Amino acid sequence: MNFEEIYQKLFKRVLAYIVSRTGNVDIAEDISCQTWQKAYDKQHQFDSQKGTPEQWIFTIARNEVN
Repeated sequence: MNFEEIYQKLFKRVLAYIVSRTGNVDIAEDISCQTWQKAYDKQHQFDSQKGTPEQWIFTIARNEVN
């Protein structure tokens, strides 16, 4: 998994998802930062047998919103 490529590919979509869930751009930006930081810190735990990088990132984003 190349983290930088995933970040470049998914950043806008993840932020849009979080904005849609929170209804607040400022809060969404904070949660987005937390999501990407957590993903970066735990990228060694990503298991491609359990899903795609996209699924993994959006799961982290969902959990951060909740």
